Amino acid sequence: MESIVDHDLRERYEQDGFVLVKGALDADRDIGPFVAAYTRLIDAMAYVYLVENGASISDYDSLALPERFATLLGVSGTSALHHLDPVLNSFLPHYKRRHDLPGAQIPTLFDFISNPNLLDVVEALIGPEVTASPIYHINFKLAPRHLDLVKQVATEVAGNQLRLNEGATNNPDDDPALERFYAFQVGKTDWHMDAISGLYDSHESNIGNAWIPVTEATEENGCLRVIPGSHRDGVRSAPFADEELDRAISLPTAPGDIIVLHNKLLHSSTLNTSEKDFRWAFNFRYLPTGEPSGRPFLPGFIVRSRSAPDTEFKNPYLWAPMWQKALDHLSKNGSPYAYTDLREGKLDLNFARNLTKSWNTRVPNPQDWLSLEG
Repeated sequence: MESIVDHDLRERYEQDGFVLVKGALDADRDIGPFVAAYTRLIDAMAYVYLVENGASISDYDSLALPERFATLLGVSGTSALHHLDPVLNSFLPHYKRRHDLPGAQIPTLFDFISNPNLLDVVEALIGPEVTASPIYHINFKLAPRHLDLVKQVATEVAGNQLRLNEGATNNPDDDPALERFYAFQVGKTDWHMDAISGLYDSHESNIGNAWIPVTEATEENGCLRVIPGSHRDGVRSAPFADEELDRAISLPTAPGDIIVLHNKLLHSSTLNTSEKDFRWAFNFRYLPTGEPSGRPFLPGFIVRSRSAPDTEFKNPYLWAPMWQKALDHLSKNGSPYAYTDLREGKLDLNFARNLTKSWNTRVPNPQDWLSLEG
């Protein structure tokens, strides 16, 4: 990694608020197995929804991956995203756990988050004591034809008097894009900074967002855009000044590249305007161990420690039930606060510190998550 993680990486990160490290991961060795495993997860989830809605699995199997993902979203009324990407969706009033779906926290996802080459880049930027934040996202930017397929399948399901969304009955005219976080996950990502979605006590945490493409990301299919230096102006929400947005640059990437974004950097993605291409990426958050993550009620873990390597958490088969217990608890008891209150600045620093302290006391060790009541 010496040729990839150069000596001035941190300086550029602090100056610009981001770094793009080309070829940090091996596309075949590091990314290929993960993509294969996650694709099998997508297919298994789709089978559950297809069978319960009386649809054909053989027709599904003949589709290309973006069409299969679009079918999964449509046949589930986009509620499959609640399962695949629960960090935001668990705030929704109709969020509900489905225990008949295969767990989304699969071992290859844990291994991806813990990849040593990825952590070498992260360590160079935030230091040697690294915790993997519980905040992570799947971003599967679909082309217009795929988004049309989502709507078509969802409309057919709703037309059969089936439920389009968990916890809400809808009619055939309902648009899946009305789901609160649907556009962020499969459509166009508007200008934002990650810090705004964290509790106040995490605003000064040195959080880095490792954005990792698992397909080509181009200006046509939805690459990342950033505004260099915008992280130095504090935590802000939209709208942003036109003159600031005019400084944006696009960051086309290939599998194996890593972009690390400062928690306060303004970024977005281009709209996928391609005819049939799709862009698939993941982003994982990391922060110095001991600093607030912004989601204390979801399980992070120490992923690297140079001073106490025995504290590193290495068991993906324990990580999965930790998440299951945390999500069961959220599903039964609801979020500790409303997402709208967070975005509107109604939760002060005192609230954040008290909530973080209470959860740190409640689950000081990984195994303590297993004691949460559902």
